[in-house]
Amino acid sequence: MADGPSFCQRVVQVVFEYDTPRIVHIKNKKVGLINRLIQLGIIGYIIGWVFVYKKGYQDFGDIVSSVSTKLKGVAYPNRTDIGDLNRVWDIAGLVVPPQQRDGFFIMTNMIITPDQHQTTCAEAPWIGGNVSCTDTDTSNCPAGHVELTGNGMFTGKCANFSSEVQTCEIQGWCPVEQQDNPPSPAVLEDAKEFTILLKNTISFPLFNFTKRNILDDYDPGYLKNCRFNNSDPVDKYCPIIRLDTMVKEANQNFTALAEQGGIMGIFIVWDCNLDLHYNHCLPHYSFRRIDRTDSHFSVGYNFRLGMSL
Repeated sequence: MADGPSFCQRVVQVVFEYDTPRIVHIKNKKVGLINRLIQLGIIGYIIGWVFVYKKGYQDFGDIVSSVSTKLKGVAYPNRTDIGDLNRVWDIAGLVVPPQQRDGFFIMTNMIITPDQHQTTCAEAPWIGGNVSCTDTDTSNCPAGHVELTGNGMFTGKCANFSSEVQTCEIQGWCPVEQQDNPPSPAVLEDAKEFTILLKNTISFPLFNFTKRNILDDYDPGYLKNCRFNNSDPVDKYCPIIRLDTMVKEANQNFTALAEQGGIMGIFIVWDCNLDLHYNHCLPHYSFRRIDRTDSHFSVGYNFRLGMSL
């Protein structure tokens, strides 16, 4: 059995010997062409796909964004069926609350229950519980009881809701709210002319990049008078948007939306390639109705609000 080279021999071989690859030159045009095509394919993939198309050399950073809104407008109902509410309405009365997180509310319609005050009256028969009674049978009206869906506290008595219907008497805000459909057309349909100023500031902290949707090169006169128009190459970046324009961009009808209410979404997209000039980073606006319109009940958006007149 032969012994392998000693450790010292291996060290000598590593230090004093030199290896070089042997090159074989093949004179074959077909093999040479295939070799060059493979090389070109690899180079083309790296440059064209990885670097140019996929921009593999770039880094991606998260965006930090803040949005605030400012609304302007005046509406006048010009109708006789709403009593003292037939007056000039401005933003102070229609935007409730004046500021809120990630949104705003504009009142466009109202079902009015006038002259309410704290007293006693007949409960509404449609509230869901059994509130029917007679002068001689008030078993459904125990004093002190409060129906979950009702309008007040039972007094233990029976009262006339109408000439034909008697219900339990309650103590609360009277008269109770009526079960009416919203007025058509909407009381404040003129709100479609209101404008929204969107103020959006974005930042890419990774790249120390900050910008606003109110562009730096705007002329103050232009900003005061411009209105968003998605089909105009300049006005599609205007941050002032009419409510009616917003609704139309979402393929909705403002007249119908104003009657029942609804929830609209405003989307601001910043897709910026920071390899390009600062001025190429621009916002893109889109609008969509968020609530469902095909529901059979509880359609739209509404809430109750007390107002002192």
